[in-house]
Amino acid sequence: GANEEELLGYAEKQLAEVRARHASGAINSTTAAEGLENLVSFVETQPEAGAELPGIKFNSIVRGALLGKMYIRSAATNVGKTRASIHDVCNIVFPVKYSNVKKQWIYYPNRASQKALYIVTEQTTDEVKSMILAWICGLEERMIRAKGNKTEEEKERIKTAIKVMEKYGGNLHIEEINDPDLNNVSSVIMKFIRTENVKYVFYDYIFTSPALLKQFSAAGLREDVILGMLSNQLKEIAKTYNVFIMTSTQLNGASYKDGEKRDARMLRGAKSIADKADTGMILSEVDPVDKEDLKEYMNAYGIPSHVIDIYKLRNGSYKNTRIWIQWNPGNGERRDLFITNQDKKLVNLEPWDIIPELPSEA
Repeated sequence: GANEEELLGYAEKQLAEVRARHASGAINSTTAAEGLENLVSFVETQPEAGAELPGIKFNSIVRGALLGKMYIRSAATNVGKTRASIHDVCNIVFPVKYSNVKKQWIYYPNRASQKALYIVTEQTTDEVKSMILAWICGLEERMIRAKGNKTEEEKERIKTAIKVMEKYGGNLHIEEINDPDLNNVSSVIMKFIRTENVKYVFYDYIFTSPALLKQFSAAGLREDVILGMLSNQLKEIAKTYNVFIMTSTQLNGASYKDGEKRDARMLRGAKSIADKADTGMILSEVDPVDKEDLKEYMNAYGIPSHVIDIYKLRNGSYKNTRIWIQWNPGNGERRDLFITNQDKKLVNLEPWDIIPELPSEA
């Protein structure tokens, strides 16, 4: 007999076919001159932007976490892919955090707490929760874990952060999938879209797990093709159900020299994964050659720790830009310092492209 997953899959397929049959008859006829006042007022009230992601410059360039889209962030081992995703999801779920710069709690009234799903493939759910706690209270994760030597003020901050987690944490579902394949990944995502009305999905990272290899070993498919199928499936879910999906991949080992621009060629299982992304980026630590080349900007704007190379951007005019940021993976404190093109020349955001953060002191 069929199991629950197969039955659901079958029912979904039937439903999709019915939808397709009925939708194909819908024809909307208009001229370019009709109904423009509606368009103008729509654009003025709703410039296309999704829930806010960390970093004003980055968020402005990608237009936030757009529903129906899939973003892929790649990084070398140990650069902090998982932490970057956790900081993203925190930004979407928790409108309150402590700022070490301002030395106080900050509330973001324009960020409504959204429903999100975080799927972990390597960490445990407890590890994820301690990263979230660190982001909210602004203390380094290792410091939170360390026994003793916390000041009274730090202990209070942790207590307050736990209250924030209790208040908004119900919107963030965390699921562990240790051995992902096409079936269990899609059924977990679909379950939360259906039962919890989740709109923002974070899938820790795309890699060839034993289950995924087993699923396709008989077909003799190459690793990059299999990874491409998983990313294709994520993109299909984003598009069909109008949810935002962010996922990560590993970079090839030593695939770039210091000071070089970084692009899709560096992804493990490259092209087939990046193909499906609406936005593709690479997160890396700033290397010595960059520091030498960018001295002038660093004097003016500050010294970045990391750089985000945007090699793919479906909607936006800032493709092939590099965003130089100060980012602490331990607690998520972040400042976007400046943007350059690939030749390391300064790029300024047009004033109308900037999506401001609107915090108030909590």
